[in-house]
Parts: sequence; structure tokens; C-alpha cells
Amino acid sequence: MTESGNEGAERLEHEKEEQVLHDEHEREEADAHLAHVREERVLHEEHEREEREHERHHDDIIKVTVFAPRHPEPKVFEWNKALLVGQASLEAATAFGYTAGHPGLQTETTPPRNLDPTKTLEQEHVTGCEKLELTDIGGGV
Repeated sequence: MTESGNEGAERLEHEKEEQVLHDEHEREEADAHLAHVREERVLHEEHEREEREHERHHDDIIKVTVFAPRHPEPKVFEWNKALLVGQASLEAATAFGYTAGHPGLQTETTPPRNLDPTKTLEQEHVTGCEKLELTDIGGGV
């Protein structure tokens, strides 16, 4: 081959190398973009999952107003509807400062209905904005 033939072959080889480098660079950019898109999707799905969990938790919380015989002002509690009535009544009694007896809760309906301490608030049909009276299962508080 002549000198100009060698130059042409070298130029062609150089152009091929440049094309290979260019193609590799484009692949790397495409891979980086794909990785970014995947990461964004994972973050979005995680955020949606957290929102659903928050909503589910929020749906399980009920506000209950509890009155106590020796206290003029009621107290508002936010309880999970899966909480046992016995635990809720103990929490309410403690908040009102009662330490003796066996606290219970009853509805304000006529006639009042004593809630079963072994059942959950939901099982006893306690809904949001419910008004309950703190009692002593063995008598008045």
C-alpha cells in the first residue's frame, strides 16, 4: 500500500474507534437514564405505599369523648378501633385521675349500655365522635 493508502486505512480505523466510543457513550447515557427512571418509579411507589398506610391507619382511629361523674369537663381520646374496651377505660380512668376500682365505659343511650371490656371498640360498635361515660364495673366511679 502507498502512503496515502495507509493514511486512508488509519483514518477509517480512527473513525471506527470514534464510532465505537460514541456508541458506548450513548449506551451509558441510556443506561443512566433508565436507572434514573427506575429509581424515580421506586420512590414514587414507596411514597404511594406510605400514603396508603397513613390513610389506613387514619381510618382505624376514632375520636371518643368520655365524661366522668366527678369532672365537669369531658376528655377527648383518639383510639384505634381495635383497642379493647377494657384498655380504653383504663386509659380514660387514668386521664381523669382515677386509680381505684374497675373502670368501664357505657353509652349515653337510653338505657345506657355497658361495653364489654373484652371486646374491641369496633366490636362494641363505637364509632367516631362517640360520647361515653366512665363507670366502675362494680358500681359508680
